Amino acid sequence: MASPSLCTICQQIPFQAFRYPTLSDLSAVLEDANSRDDLPPFKSMYTPSRIVGLLSELKDRTHRCRLCALIWQMIERRGVTDLQKGTSLDGKEFHVTFYRHAYGRFSFAKHENLAVRRLQVTLTVDGEDYSWYPEGYFDDCFQLCNVGALSVQVDGSFRDPRPDVDQMVFGGRRRPLVANLDWIREWIRICDTEECHQLCRDSEESDQFLVSSVRMIDTNRQCVVTMDSVKLDTVKYAALSYVWGASQKLKATSGNIEELQKPGALQDESVALTISDARELALKLGIEYIWVDALCILQDSDADKVVQISNMHAIYGAAYLTIVAAAGPDASAGLPGLRPNTRFFLQQEIVVIEPGSSEPGFRDGLSFMTTIYSNILSGGHYTDTTMWGRRGWTMQERALSRRALVFTSEQIYWGCMEAAFCEESYFELSEPRFRSFSSLGNELTVQRTFLNFGEVGDSSERTWSQYQILVRRFTQRQFSFEGDISDAFTGITRAFQRISGEQFHWGIPRSRFDIGMAWDTFTGQKRRAVLSTLPVTSKHGRVTFPSWSWMGWIGEVNVGVRKERLETENPNIRCHVHKSDPLTIEPVSQESVIDDPVTWDNVVSQLPSLAAGSLFEYPDEYVIFFWTDTATFTLRGGNPSTLYSTIKGNPDILDATGNVIGNTNQMLDEHWESGGYDNGTHEFALIARRAIDEIPDIMPMVLALQLERHSDGTCRRVNIGEINEKAWLAASPCRRLIALV
Repeated sequence: MASPSLCTICQQIPFQAFRYPTLSDLSAVLEDANSRDDLPPFKSMYTPSRIVGLLSELKDRTHRCRLCALIWQMIERRGVTDLQKGTSLDGKEFHVTFYRHAYGRFSFAKHENLAVRRLQVTLTVDGEDYSWYPEGYFDDCFQLCNVGALSVQVDGSFRDPRPDVDQMVFGGRRRPLVANLDWIREWIRICDTEECHQLCRDSEESDQFLVSSVRMIDTNRQCVVTMDSVKLDTVKYAALSYVWGASQKLKATSGNIEELQKPGALQDESVALTISDARELALKLGIEYIWVDALCILQDSDADKVVQISNMHAIYGAAYLTIVAAAGPDASAGLPGLRPNTRFFLQQEIVVIEPGSSEPGFRDGLSFMTTIYSNILSGGHYTDTTMWGRRGWTMQERALSRRALVFTSEQIYWGCMEAAFCEESYFELSEPRFRSFSSLGNELTVQRTFLNFGEVGDSSERTWSQYQILVRRFTQRQFSFEGDISDAFTGITRAFQRISGEQFHWGIPRSRFDIGMAWDTFTGQKRRAVLSTLPVTSKHGRVTFPSWSWMGWIGEVNVGVRKERLETENPNIRCHVHKSDPLTIEPVSQESVIDDPVTWDNVVSQLPSLAAGSLFEYPDEYVIFFWTDTATFTLRGGNPSTLYSTIKGNPDILDATGNVIGNTNQMLDEHWESGGYDNGTHEFALIARRAIDEIPDIMPMVLALQLERHSDGTCRRVNIGEINEKAWLAASPCRRLIALV
């Protein structure tokens, strides 16, 4: 029976449908695969979203319903517009909806992809049962737990100490205000010893981790030491990933490095708190060294930066553990939980089904426990809303790491290539293993042992899936210096190269370069106008980022190169580059499916101004050449509402009679304002075709780059569009040699 501490509305919530498996469930299923088929989560229960009234009504019920009270507190903590009135900006009242959200998934015995559910709360003004665009979105705000779980503290084995409790797998538990380092040691032990974590421990037999010279901090002697000609995977060290901010007082320079190498030099109070905490933590975990960029790279030497940045894949890839400081805006934030009075959130528990229930599976009752973290956006990662999660450099540091210990403001997380743990939930079992339901909720690693939900089992396709996810997440992030974009992704491409043998060219895989040129954006972009921060290319200087690469743009990018895309989309171009010594024109990829070669004679005859001299002002492999068809169309901006243009800001593409035949990507306002790219007549170049042969009613489309021509014969990409194939052919396209920069 539902708890009497709930109001009559909350008592109608089907709490049984949230049920997690228990340890006895797992034993029973192993003995008899069908023994739990009638119990959630082994049996799915359909539970539609439930409107529980207006926000003002929920507030009125807080004095007589503990669940309403906890939800109100959660909404206050997370924040929505004008809470005291319970209305949105335009004065409309919020409707409160409860939803059973799939937070995670697991497989066990014959059961595959079973859901681990948490309570989601949404606020809408339209009164719909469920809205894709609610005004307030609070994912995963309550998790299930054993009744009384908050009253006990689990030990280093993570087991509930009460002998009569059938512990709930994936269930909530009490998170201590001061971190229990035995938990962290146990997480490390699991990763060090369990067979399924082999990938987390192995380093390949190669010289990938051999570096000529590297500096580290000796955690015992508290000073910087230099190691020469060292294979990093033979050294047990931690690496720190953190946000600098404006508080870095002590940095290694050419002038002070000798002083920093004296024992005790880092006892100085000017050492940032985050660095000091990380050194102390590494020492307590028995890790002799720690690498920190501020103290291990000479910050006044571009030459040292070039060397160390080229080693980044090795430094983070070989680290025994990466400590991620994701709390606070800068290096003064420290690592919350290492000391008293650094974490403050108090979990709360509410019994929703009283113990003693005669209903099968609920004899011990059921409780909800408030979660420490609640996503604002569905399916996101717990670091998405942190400063660390928004910085460009930190993603590479995390993606390259085999293991990460992540400190947020109120909780510590563990992430490796096989598992994800956290302080507030029981995830430590190897079977079944908890997985995030959304691929965006998984750890940002280059490699992983498991498949995302709905992902195919082909290991090479898993690599492309992970590449696509990492590019998307990387381009959502920000840089203090926009010219760092290439340097901050180089380690990731080198790691992919090591895993798959793939080569990359300005962030696009060479083997799928032609279709990779059709990258696009769903949220808008603007041109990256700055030069590269460090010298690059054959010119050994700072250069403008090419417009044809996603690195040349600011804003989220989707680079679709997985096999599933190639089933419906095929490139129509074969891309080539030039090299100056000796002068040659070569295909970017030998695996291109298009046989349409470009020769130097083609460049001379078709682009005489470029061939006569200006080409040699560009670095080698900077200009992309390809034969294709081009056509001219009119663009119309505004707020269209057509079959092709459903998002505000996507300009319509019109044919000669004014009919809408397609649309270009949505872009940021700065892009439209920089060149009038959403109105008037523009040239488009065909690069790919999309068609689903099994569904002939879906019209074939062409993917075409919107171009801006330069006086030397080169072109610049300014957008990409989708155009009805019949309309494209009706525009009498002309064959041209394109030179993209």
